[in-house]
Amino acid sequence: PEAKMHCSVMGQEALEAAIHNYRGIPRVAHDDDDEGTLVCTCFGISENKIRRVVLENDLISAEQVTNYVKAGGGCGSCLAKIDDIISEVKQESAKQNLNINGAKAKTEISSVGQQKPLTNVQKIALIQKVLDEEVRLVLIADGGDVELYDIEGDKVKVKLQGACGSCSSSTATLKIAIEARLRDRISKDIIVEAV
Repeated sequence: PEAKMHCSVMGQEALEAAIHNYRGIPRVAHDDDDEGTLVCTCFGISENKIRRVVLENDLISAEQVTNYVKAGGGCGSCLAKIDDIISEVKQESAKQNLNINGAKAKTEISSVGQQKPLTNVQKIALIQKVLDEEVRLVLIADGGDVELYDIEGDKVKVKLQGACGSCSSSTATLKIAIEARLRDRISKDIIVEAV
């Protein structure tokens, strides 16, 4: 339930910390959460923490912020300030999505197949970028991972790791999560194989 979202958030943070610790991955510290203007005196929540939670979870109301980090759940005197922070964060993120001409900025990799052919180095860089920014996050959330092993023409060889390496649906992961994404972003001719 919405009212218990903060429990889920705390559980998620603890699980992420445990996974990072187990794999030896350095955790991203949010030391700046405690700095900045104190917005909610009842729960000691700063403006920086509210901004981060709103941005990361795409929150749109003070009630959602309360459910995530308890800010505004005490006396309620900070709810108006939380709404103002949400508005500011949404405006800032909208500005970042606009380029200088006012057109929506492209966040996707352009359809490079219609331009001149990619060199192997360019293709490797693009494939690695898509894997890192779009595919790995999903797999890591499920306890797996993927590593680019080799490229031979349009054949992309990857190593499935962690839970993905022994998963019975690893073929579906290859075709749906990885191959489809690479075909959409880079070239319709890409074929992904596990090694």
